[in-house]
Formats: sequence, C-alpha cells, structure tokens
Amino acid sequence: MSGGGDWFYWIFLTNDPPGKVAKFYEEKTQVKPEKMEGSYIFALKGKPPIPEHGIVIEPNTMFPPRRRR
Repeated sequence: MSGGGDWFYWIFLTNDPPGKVAKFYEEKTQVKPEKMEGSYIFALKGKPPIPEHGIVIEPNTMFPPRRRR
C-alpha cells in the first residue's frame, strides 16, 4: 500500500495475536513499536503516527480463520 509515493506499508495477514507478531518484528528490526488501541506501528523511516515507511500490525478482522473439517 502506498500514499502516492510519499509513504509505503507492507500488509500481511495472520491469525496470530498482534502482540506476538509485534514481538517478532521488534526482535528482527530492533525498532520499538508504538502501541495504539490494540495495534502496533513500527516506524522504519520517519516518525509515528504516519511514518514514511512502516509496519502496522492489527487484528485480522478482514478474513477470519477457516475451520478445519
């Protein structure tokens, strides 16, 4: 996702809890995320709340997990 060339975000979906995913990225990037209402934002370039490059982690409400049959 981009904002016309000014900012870029990568979107990945998972059913893991946001805190678990944020911990993974914090260990890999050595960047402390900002926590906002159950979501996390990593400012990779620039500053929150809307950095130029960042990772945003939030609960997956778009695609609920499938049940195994």
